[in-house]
Amino acid sequence: MSLRQKILLLSFMAITGMFLTIWLQYGNFIIQTRAVERVSANVQTVSALSGAVHELQKERGQAVTGQYQNLDRQFRHTDAALDTLEKTPVPLPGFRERLDAVRHSTLQQSAGFADIRLEYTQLLRQLLDAMDTLTHEPRLTIAASDIDAHRHLIEAKEYLGQIRATLGQILESEQPEPVALRTLFSLKGLYDEQVRRLRGKASAELSHAFEDKCRDQANERMFQALEHIMAHGVVPTSLTTMGWWTTSSMVINNMKSLEELSLEIIRQHTHEELSQLQSSMHVGMAVVSVAALAVLFLTISATTSLLRALSAVLSSIDRIVRNQDFSSRIPTRGPNEITHIATTFNTLLSLAEALIQEKETLAITDPLTGISNRLQFTRVLDDEAARKRRNSTPMALIMFDIDHFKRVNDTWGHNTGDAVLKEIARIVSAGIRASDVFARWGGEEFVLLLRDNDCKAARIVAEKLRQQIEWHPFPIIGNLTCSFGVTAWQPDDDEAGFLARADKALYASKAAGRNQVSCEKHGRLDCSSDGLC
Repeated sequence: MSLRQKILLLSFMAITGMFLTIWLQYGNFIIQTRAVERVSANVQTVSALSGAVHELQKERGQAVTGQYQNLDRQFRHTDAALDTLEKTPVPLPGFRERLDAVRHSTLQQSAGFADIRLEYTQLLRQLLDAMDTLTHEPRLTIAASDIDAHRHLIEAKEYLGQIRATLGQILESEQPEPVALRTLFSLKGLYDEQVRRLRGKASAELSHAFEDKCRDQANERMFQALEHIMAHGVVPTSLTTMGWWTTSSMVINNMKSLEELSLEIIRQHTHEELSQLQSSMHVGMAVVSVAALAVLFLTISATTSLLRALSAVLSSIDRIVRNQDFSSRIPTRGPNEITHIATTFNTLLSLAEALIQEKETLAITDPLTGISNRLQFTRVLDDEAARKRRNSTPMALIMFDIDHFKRVNDTWGHNTGDAVLKEIARIVSAGIRASDVFARWGGEEFVLLLRDNDCKAARIVAEKLRQQIEWHPFPIIGNLTCSFGVTAWQPDDDEAGFLARADKALYASKAAGRNQVSCEKHGRLDCSSDGLC
């Protein structure tokens, strides 16, 4: 292995290792950053879910206690919360349909309170399951304890909602059923378990706020009533349905305020941990970058002597690429190796230049007639239209095609038809100005753009061309005619409308008997032969 090869191999290994290290560092940074950002996004979704759960709990409580006078207003509140939730990526298949069904049963009183409460509870469980999925971001420890605490808080609040609905149902029935009491006791136990887990996971700020809410008068009245029922198996005589609803709703509203505090804590801790993560990653990236720059500097220093010999060639290549001037050539002076590289590159430049010229010619020229094709005409029209919008000077368009051209192909063959197309292109090209743009639009149809003419001048040109074609003897077939459509550019025009009007005028000429010129201006068609538009 030559010294040059060894230096190149060393350079390649050093640069590859440098970029690989940077890429791995950056990839790790992106993975962790995206994971934290997912948590931040999920917090917003959890907030929407919390709002929907809260409103649906209130709706359930009113539904199972027969408070029909307030249900319509509560329906609207619940729907507003669900509308907010639908803007998040949480899938809730069939949720709205099931909610509508239980609402209908409630209003029609076609189902018992126990069945209605069960349906509402199942809907709430669907929301809580979605929240549980969002608050368990796998392989991520960012604000994990705060997120767990929030989930337990939501669960505790849901069990309070079920306790509110169950005891409300008991109060409505006036005679407690053993099944209802057992359900109440079970729900109280589930609530206590979630509170125990909440206290184990909550931050100091959330714990203090929760304990303050527990000492609230409404909270004490609610749990005193529950303890009395659990101890004696009967509802206190002083407890009324409305009183219970008011007290328990205040407690649940307090839990809702705790939810909002919990979400704010999660947002704050997530932001802090993300900032710390970003800072540490930036430091790591800086260290790696400095080391990489050192390696790069040493690599460049080691290869300077070799690259100096190639600098002239590389400068020439860079200049050619930058200017995209493929007619330039690289100097062939210097050592034999450099001369060989330059000569080979010059050969490639010659090939590229020839291919580009050929491609450009083929791209804008109709291969049969040798005039511009539809693509080139469209480009020119776009440029001219932009210019007309700036300076409001006139511009006109002539569109024409050969009358009964199919008969030519069917009678004398396609070779004769091709000869006719080429002859038409020659006649028109000879009769127009160098500034006019003449192109084959497709088949036997042609277009002619008069850059600075109005409709009247364009009609005169079209009539002249019509006569020249009509009087011209074509080999084999004799005489033939063309139909013309003329229009002019309007101040508020666009390219599509411009072409459409010319096409409309062309078909008006055909409908009027062919071999004539029609003009379309301001929505009016004129097929007269007086030369005016």
